[in-house]
Amino acid sequence: MRVWNRANADNILGRAGELAYFFLFSIFPLLIVFTTILGFVSTGIEMRVHLWTYLGTVLPTSAYDLVTTEIQKVIDASGGGKLSFGIILSLASASSGMAALMEGCNAAYRVVERRSWLHQRWIAIVLTVALDLFTIAALALFLYGDRLGSFIANQAGLEGLFQTVWLILQWPVLVLLVLFSLALVYRFGPDVPHQKWRSVYPGAAAAVVIWIAASAMLRVYLRFFNTYSNVYGSLGAVMILMLWLYLFGIAILIGAEVNAVLEETDGTLREEVPEITG
Repeated sequence: MRVWNRANADNILGRAGELAYFFLFSIFPLLIVFTTILGFVSTGIEMRVHLWTYLGTVLPTSAYDLVTTEIQKVIDASGGGKLSFGIILSLASASSGMAALMEGCNAAYRVVERRSWLHQRWIAIVLTVALDLFTIAALALFLYGDRLGSFIANQAGLEGLFQTVWLILQWPVLVLLVLFSLALVYRFGPDVPHQKWRSVYPGAAAAVVIWIAASAMLRVYLRFFNTYSNVYGSLGAVMILMLWLYLFGIAILIGAEVNAVLEETDGTLREEVPEITG
């Protein structure tokens, strides 16, 4: 109930709409980077198929069709200049979204931002790059975890049992990568110094669970009541993608609210800093 009341007081629905706006502008430049890189590797076609399969399990159908269509257009015109442009544009737009997320985390913790604009932007860019790297690592593990296990087993001379154990362990490792990436946001995003790491993981876990549940319910709803195309016409797919990103923003902000409530309940979630006297 405290999380619910704080979420309403902090207007997380409005803030999630702001995040969805920035996320929408950053997702396509990020796709330019990913797909252009795929065009330079020999197994690009195979990786592309795996990537589309993964997106099909996460995105709603209409949003998936929109994203894959844009991916194909970018692949057909891939090049080094497009890669450089995509990296710059992706960092600029995604870091703006990260800055808005940091502001939402400050609201959840009831703190006033005391860092300078340059300091905030620097943290936003670093967090954006870190999240991109963790996303790539998690995606690579999801797509090629089996091959990685086979390679390690062949190099180390381990067969049979190791591969079975690896098939089981790669999923917890994948979840931990996602949790750690969100924990980075909750740890360094808000202007709350001296937090302990154990104080940010409950909110990260809550955000992942809420996002997965919301995505599943959205897919079920669109399967039986997909009227966005009738209302918005050709913009229906864009609206569905925006709605999915909106739910993602709500999940992240609720995770911040969970951490803030737990920190108020347990005063030991921050490191004690000795006072300077004299």
